Amino acid sequence: MSAAVLVAAALSIFPSVSDAVARIGSPPQPASSATALTESALAVWEGGAWRSWWSSSAAPHRWTAPHATVARAVAWRTAQPGLEVGVARFAGANRLSRFNVALLRFDPAQLSLRLGMKRSPSGRTLPWGLADISADAAFALNAGMFDSVGPWGWLVLDGAERQAPGVGPLSSAVVVDSAGVVRIVAAPGIAATRASRVARWAVQSYPTALAGGVVPHQLRIGGAGVDREHRDTRLAIAVLHDGRVLVALTRFDGLGGALGAFPLGPTLPEMTAVLGALGARDAVFLDGGLSAQMAVRHADAQIERWDGMRRVPLWFAGFRR
Repeated sequence: MSAAVLVAAALSIFPSVSDAVARIGSPPQPASSATALTESALAVWEGGAWRSWWSSSAAPHRWTAPHATVARAVAWRTAQPGLEVGVARFAGANRLSRFNVALLRFDPAQLSLRLGMKRSPSGRTLPWGLADISADAAFALNAGMFDSVGPWGWLVLDGAERQAPGVGPLSSAVVVDSAGVVRIVAAPGIAATRASRVARWAVQSYPTALAGGVVPHQLRIGGAGVDREHRDTRLAIAVLHDGRVLVALTRFDGLGGALGAFPLGPTLPEMTAVLGALGARDAVFLDGGLSAQMAVRHADAQIERWDGMRRVPLWFAGFRR
């Protein structure tokens, strides 16, 4: 089957982002009955062999430190001072559950995180892709969820609130203050953070992966409309226990990497485990699937990129201080 046919199939099979946003913004639905995670397990390629390190039957409820085996498996490279890129390989029970994770890790003391959005003179949100990356940006990636109108949820651009917070009990906001400190604020804290007016940049997304190292119960026992079995490309942003910021983007590896952008990858619980094992304290998923894309500019001006399949209205970019 050709790549074009597979991509067309993905576009017809996978739900649109606007459908997901409609579910997020609608009134909370009754929680489903508590159920155990569907049986799954993960191994990581480390030291020339696959090493098992996680299973759904013994999944941690809290992550307090990186998992030693997973941490050793990442091949980190310095792109610029304060900015590293890495990759790790993961495998589930079969070839369709193999995926790579492209990683970006930066020090907010050396690089500042900002949000970008452009509108036409008529007010229409203009689409963005990696080809539009700013010439002085050290990295860029898509941000938040969106529907046919534009970004969903709370949005603050350069100190000006553009949208009020959306309704989403499992949402979190990525907040950058005027000092450049990056925080991921879970839903219960968004109202207070908004009232404090500390945000210079903020965007709300869904679902929360970790809050203070704790895995939300919706990702463990179900409820809140969370699909814990769907496999897709995942993109997430996290604040590590040491204060650095991590971005993780998955790529399908079931066919030797030939169709890396094909929207198939880990489940939400599996990706949450990956984030916890990499040292994340607070984390939230960004728009994955066809939207997920990321680029890193190296010190020699070469750009390393992981393309998505569609353009988006909102993006993150990192700049040298």
